[in-house]
Amino acid sequence: MLGLIGFMALFAIMLIGARVLGVGLPDETGLSPQALVLPAFNRHVVLISGHAGFDSGAVCTDADDNVTLTEADVNARVADLAARRLRRAGADVDIFEEYDTRLEGLDADVLVSLHADSCIDATGFKVAYHVDTSTLLDDQRLQQCIEQQYAAATGLSLHPNTV
Repeated sequence: MLGLIGFMALFAIMLIGARVLGVGLPDETGLSPQALVLPAFNRHVVLISGHAGFDSGAVCTDADDNVTLTEADVNARVADLAARRLRRAGADVDIFEEYDTRLEGLDADVLVSLHADSCIDATGFKVAYHVDTSTLLDDQRLQQCIEQQYAAATGLSLHPNTV
């Protein structure tokens, strides 16, 4: 009996070690394992899924003017994938709607509003922050970090002066 308990304890320790190191099989969405990231561990991150609960945002249509994609749908998918990845890194993540009532008085370490913007023939990304804030230097550092990491991870170029 002790042998079985010892084996189970060893197996549990191995699973925990694999989780910390990010070793394992991809999940059902195809995301590869994510190691714990100490700067993210136990941080409260809020993602605003742009246009959720408010409107569709930008709308893509086909030649017959049928809606094929909405910005709100893209934002929701990106928010879900980002939340999964952040949770796997150790963060406590909430996804809010565009004008979520929980935003008032929010106490979070990071707040990011996700928007896909439009369906024009352009690729790239931009990162912006509100300039009227008490955390301006932190916001600027986060912007620079996101710009560098997102460009490296996606291969997309920065387009800071787009919508």
